[in-house]
Amino acid sequence: MNNPVIMKGNKSGIVLVLDSTADFKKIIEALDSRLAAAAGHYDRHIKMALTIESRRLSNPELDEILNLFERYGIIISDIIDSDVHKGTSERLTAKTPMEMFYIGNLKSGQVLHAANTIVIVGSVMAGASVVSTGSIAVLGVLAGDARAGADGRKDVFISALRMNPEKLGIADILYTRDKMEGSQNAGYAFPTMAYAEDGNMFMRRI
Repeated sequence: MNNPVIMKGNKSGIVLVLDSTADFKKIIEALDSRLAAAAGHYDRHIKMALTIESRRLSNPELDEILNLFERYGIIISDIIDSDVHKGTSERLTAKTPMEMFYIGNLKSGQVLHAANTIVIVGSVMAGASVVSTGSIAVLGVLAGDARAGADGRKDVFISALRMNPEKLGIADILYTRDKMEGSQNAGYAFPTMAYAEDGNMFMRRI
């Protein structure tokens, strides 16, 4: 790899592709340079997910990378270590919050995957989807699909300031728009939370 660090983005946050043979000091220097060049193109103190590819990091190395991001005003809320050789992903140990934040609207055709609870500062439009192993909170309209507890957990919830989804799922419990109370298209025009209990899904005002 000519560059010790390749930095790119995905729907959840930042992807770092690290040279597996480069000296770690060179990686830090290259990442510092890229973050300095990007400064001013994002809001400070934004929370983002970080995916690391091609290189396994020790906890001290990971902490150094997290500290560098924080110096430039980026708080890493979720960390994924992708082992591209084995085609697997696992969570690294780090002292980070368990929530992810996505800022913006999800439009039709977009799919957002989250490894933990996710807070969407925006709306999920019809035709868009959110899938999370934790809970989902939408600070806007939920008009698309949302599935919480994707790994089978049922102690999670889905909430929105306005709830009018095409489909909701909590673990293996499915809720479709035709089960909405009243008009199929009315939804809930007030903050609402969906949760699972005794094998069923319920809605309540919050």
